[in-house]
Amino acid sequence: MATPSSRADLPEPERNLLYADSGNECSFPGCGTVLVKPGEDAGKAVNIGKAAHIVAASRQGPRGGVALGDEERDRRASNRILLCPTHHDEVDKQPLVYTVAVLRQMKEDHEGRHHKRTARATLAIATEPERLQSSLLPVAGLPVVVESASVRDPKLTEGEIAGSLRYPKGSRGIAFPFIIRDGRLWSFSHLRQNQHPFRPFIDTDVEEIDLEDLAATDEGHRRVVALLNRAIGRHLGMQGVRFDREHQRYWFVANRDHETGEIFDRSHRYTTKTGRSQDKPVVHHAHRRSGEPKNEWYHEAARLRFERFGPAWFLAVRPEFHITLDGVEPMPSHRVGRKVTRKKSHIYNDGYLDRLWFWKDFLSNGGPRLTIKTGEQSILVDSVYATTEVCWPGVPGDSLDVRNEPTEENLFTILDLMDEDGDEDWWDDDDEDED
Repeated sequence: MATPSSRADLPEPERNLLYADSGNECSFPGCGTVLVKPGEDAGKAVNIGKAAHIVAASRQGPRGGVALGDEERDRRASNRILLCPTHHDEVDKQPLVYTVAVLRQMKEDHEGRHHKRTARATLAIATEPERLQSSLLPVAGLPVVVESASVRDPKLTEGEIAGSLRYPKGSRGIAFPFIIRDGRLWSFSHLRQNQHPFRPFIDTDVEEIDLEDLAATDEGHRRVVALLNRAIGRHLGMQGVRFDREHQRYWFVANRDHETGEIFDRSHRYTTKTGRSQDKPVVHHAHRRSGEPKNEWYHEAARLRFERFGPAWFLAVRPEFHITLDGVEPMPSHRVGRKVTRKKSHIYNDGYLDRLWFWKDFLSNGGPRLTIKTGEQSILVDSVYATTEVCWPGVPGDSLDVRNEPTEENLFTILDLMDEDGDEDWWDDDDEDED
């Protein structure tokens, strides 16, 4: 930008303030000449503005007799009025017409009009309403109680117990989450029942604790969260989704031919955020441009974790990627970072919402909620992401039509809710244990 035609003693910050307050226009009433314009050469601008003194720099100059300190006379934007060359000369030649009072009022009026225009424009943009979509699915129902009992053999690990559980008939689809803490097994299941997978491993000193009371303490809260996360892990495991403990994310397992052991790509049909039904590849064998297969399989993945904010519980969903060498064996961590970062760099808001909608549709099986049966109690998670209304800078009408609405109930979802309040239990004491 060319140096402005004003006294060199006006510091640059003050000069910038003068131009900003004046809106880059001549302050003379009715003029409005733009003072800094693009030049003929690219990258260069022409400045025709004149930062005229209101009270002259010299006490002997035009309008110089007004009492004003030397610093404010020469080095403050408050004593300058921005004019075009024509009106600068007119003001200088008629000091009796354009007195200090007249020029100060001229400056105040012009800058006031500019500030009002700016405020109106800012207000018009700032009040553009939008519904902000979160990645939190509200928990609609939690188990009422948590039960615990001493483990008979304190040397047994959680993995050893999980590998030895024998499930009774009628328990298909039940998660049975549990944790071991302080030598006791903690679960959402009713541990006093005769037919129970934990029966061989626990003593009879069963304690029942209200879930809200347990979650009120720091350690109790951690145990409740651990049980909830175990529950969703076991629930997803029955649907061909595994847990990557190292990276704390769930990933889709490839389809497999049980006779030959050969694995294949996998896809899942879901309802998009705009209400359309489409297939999404959730396991994909990568190929080179030549068509030759690579030793890379990409799996749709997500970090899923129960969180509590104040009194409300949510299932947090964060879409991720998982990469394997052959559809099963995870790719070494040192090779994964760059590949995943590159893929994520191409996912913008619209694509991220697509993945959020896929996961909520998959988790709820296209229904109004995710139901995780944990024995006699269940975990219910709504399939509508939490939202909030915001007003912020935006373009009117430039919003995405997102159908974040409750799915209609059907016979099966109603039966699930009825099971929550029914008197029937899943066990049958007359049945033998199922291998």
